[in-house]
Amino acid sequence: MGVKYKVDFTPEELEKFGKMGMFGAPMGKMKEFLAVDGTLQGFPNLGIPADSVNNQFRDWMYESLLSYGGGNAKPVITIKADNKTPYENISQVIEGLRDNKANTYRLITGFEGKPE
Repeated sequence: MGVKYKVDFTPEELEKFGKMGMFGAPMGKMKEFLAVDGTLQGFPNLGIPADSVNNQFRDWMYESLLSYGGGNAKPVITIKADNKTPYENISQVIEGLRDNKANTYRLITGFEGKPE
């Protein structure tokens, strides 16, 4: 991703990224994102662009699937959303997965208690 988006990462930044559980920043802000302490407090939740002009999400999915088992294994992909997530956002994520031929995924929604 760094090569594609012309962002040079230091070995320390690559190591830090490799240990992160999740992230949500466009490539243009990734160095700033990696410079924040491990709590990520104070860094705005910008998200990964997934629109038709700048679909970095699709590129991330491609690179992730390629690196997962050399592209031959099928990872478990999970999409998490709740009732506040706009349908358009979920649709863009699913479209990015389909573009990469990742047609099997799980959708987790907000937990709701049993009706009384």
